[in-house]
Amino acid sequence: MFSSKAYFSDNNFSPFCVLEFNKENFETLLKCCTLATQERISEKAQVTYIYEYLKTFGTATILIESNYLDKAYLEDYSEYYVKCFKKYQREVNRLHFFTQKFNKADIKQLLNTGNIEEIDSLKSSYLGFTTIKKLPDCFVGNTCLKTFNDLDSRHYSTLRDYKENLFGIDFSVKALAFQEQDSTVSACATSSLWSIFNATGKLFQHSILSPVEITKLATEHASVETRIFPNKSLNFKMIAQAIKNIGLEPYKIQVASSSILKASIYAYLKAKIPMLLGFGLYSYDAKSELEIGHAVACIGYNLDEKCKPIDSGSLKLCSDKIDKIYVHDDQVGPYAKMEFIYDKTETCGYQWALSTSYGLHNGKHQYISLPWALSIPLYRNIRIPFENIYKETNIFNRLLHYFTKQLNIGWEFEWDIYLNSAEQLKFNILNKLVDKIEKPEEFLTNSIPSYIWCCELIKDKEPIMNIVFDATDIEHNLNLLQVIKYKESSAGQFYNIIVNLSRRMYEMLPETMYNQYVRWFSSQSDYSQQKSLITR
Repeated sequence: MFSSKAYFSDNNFSPFCVLEFNKENFETLLKCCTLATQERISEKAQVTYIYEYLKTFGTATILIESNYLDKAYLEDYSEYYVKCFKKYQREVNRLHFFTQKFNKADIKQLLNTGNIEEIDSLKSSYLGFTTIKKLPDCFVGNTCLKTFNDLDSRHYSTLRDYKENLFGIDFSVKALAFQEQDSTVSACATSSLWSIFNATGKLFQHSILSPVEITKLATEHASVETRIFPNKSLNFKMIAQAIKNIGLEPYKIQVASSSILKASIYAYLKAKIPMLLGFGLYSYDAKSELEIGHAVACIGYNLDEKCKPIDSGSLKLCSDKIDKIYVHDDQVGPYAKMEFIYDKTETCGYQWALSTSYGLHNGKHQYISLPWALSIPLYRNIRIPFENIYKETNIFNRLLHYFTKQLNIGWEFEWDIYLNSAEQLKFNILNKLVDKIEKPEEFLTNSIPSYIWCCELIKDKEPIMNIVFDATDIEHNLNLLQVIKYKESSAGQFYNIIVNLSRRMYEMLPETMYNQYVRWFSSQSDYSQQKSLITR
């Protein structure tokens, strides 16, 4: 192994260097790669977070790639830093992390021999990279790190494959890009949007812009009282403008309860669409006084089967099991955890909040966060919002409960509501559910919209049916396309009961015909033929 001090002394920028991964080497390396003081590096939250995150993976080695040109930073550099009197360096150093132990001589030998087995072994130990900018403070640039994959409860649907070629070797890491806010050219919302656009750019095929380009788009039509650069903050109107300017449609959801927040996050993340979460930070000491507003990129969630819903109302949802979300927080690090808190004594008198590592000091949390709103970038053809589906499902669920209660049937329902693509739904049916549902070929061969809403009805933890809505229709014309029935023994009878309960709802309460569920199910069979099923 080499010493980081020896490597960077006398401007010895050779093509690469190899260091053992430990805290001393990591911080000394950052001191050599940046213009920051050692004290600033040691106290920097992002540095501590990334080091501890990599340590958890058992990181053994850092490979430093010198004089790397990063596209995102080049745009920022050309807009601002190149015009400064002081000469800032446009090249960055890129740090690659591995669980495998090796030194510089090992890499040279590998490159000279091209041993396939050794190359494959090195590739399998790859954890990702971070770029370090030669700046005095905001130096953590484009960062793509592997996620934890040892727990089935964690869901990171927004990740994509980042392929990097180093010395002719193709490395790959499944991640979502992160970087800290550089307040010179961006705000916290800009950094969040940059991460979000890294996901939607691949999903919806739009350009992935640099932070400075995002800031320009966000402020293009904004009425601002000061100059755009340096930039400290973006409001929700500016965020919406940036989303519109890349060709997507912003959908804003006001956070009314923790259940609505969980349901909204779950519904869109299942379709691989990340979102921006805006919230207020409140200090424990100041009680109910707002300290600052902040924004993060929401990219994942954790499901805990033991998690009990607090404010879900009559509609029991799979999303109620979410106990924490994962975000790219530019002031903390990638995949930062935010847990739902329901203890009033710790939430400044509010019923619920989210924990945050923002301002974490000596292991103690300084703030709690109270969510304001979500801003979700949607493909323009996704027109039916979650709110409409939730409303229709909630009405139908209440009607089901009312009529089953009248019939003394003690049923408990759970709903799994999420946005999905036609491609993904058909893939799941063919590869995972083909033996579990009735007549899969009918659905697989049908032409359906590019995006649909799936509402799975679950009874006693057993999926009964998947009710599919057209997500691309006009907002005032909600269209129930089809119902996919599961093959379980009770599914067929249960389906018939739902059909006839819907007919009964329609006959007793004609106004329920405006509910899509009632209208569709009540038209599926002759009520007189199946009436006995209701009264058994």
